[in-house]
Amino acid sequence: NINIQNDDISSIQILHTDNSIQVVNLPIHSSIECFDILGKEWLLHRNIQSRDINISTEQFPHGVYYLVISHNGTIHNSHPFCIIK
Repeated sequence: NINIQNDDISSIQILHTDNSIQVVNLPIHSSIECFDILGKEWLLHRNIQSRDINISTEQFPHGVYYLVISHNGTIHNSHPFCIIK
């Protein structure tokens, strides 16, 4: 779990399990992108209308990825995670 505190976001929490990533306490209208270490984009969610989102990672091959959370054009977090199958 990672907790982030800053002026624009009171608290974002990220929980990575074997098959999913859960992000909670997002500001409304945030964006989430996921890239592998070579820069290939694996998912994009823009203008998220919910404070919580659950992202399935079952379709990702094994490897290292970065989950990037942004709001109002500012990146607030880049969270690395690994998929091992």
